[in-house]
Amino acid sequence: MEDLCLEMISAVEAGAFQLALFGALTLPDICSSLEASNGETNRLRYIAWWDRELGSRYRPPRTIQLQSGMHEVPGLNGATAYKLRCRILHQHRSVLADTKLTTARIIFVLPNSMSFHQNSADDVYMVDLSMFVRDVADATIQWLQRTQGSEPFETNYSAGLKLRPEGLSPYLTGLPIS
Repeated sequence: MEDLCLEMISAVEAGAFQLALFGALTLPDICSSLEASNGETNRLRYIAWWDRELGSRYRPPRTIQLQSGMHEVPGLNGATAYKLRCRILHQHRSVLADTKLTTARIIFVLPNSMSFHQNSADDVYMVDLSMFVRDVADATIQWLQRTQGSEPFETNYSAGLKLRPEGLSPYLTGLPIS
């Protein structure tokens, strides 16, 4: 898992921004499946993992009172992250306007000299891609440190995809495989 987190960060540094984003949106799926008794994830598990592990790092969507009345403020919580994950990974879109969510679109700002992390304009939420990837990687590593050695994590992890620098005997040895 640490290697996947490092690869996501390396992808940002190499300019492979979409691959880094795909990885960051997928990690909550992987983690929530590893802690599930049946080894599988679903929407509710993804949302719960996100809210528990990343909820304190991101401002959730909310309604605030202004002089002109109630105003919806976009943000990012587990439900929004899950919908975004589905849209980006399956449809290659970041528009959420046709959903019942407060946040209509999430814009990932590529690394530059200005920071737009967790800013909003109207119903659009802006997230610095590099910071987002690092936040998900950090949350994953912290979760992993707390979860390793427990069940069902160990059972699920032992059956998971791993980099194997020496291959996998008796099938293929002497060559790195995944």
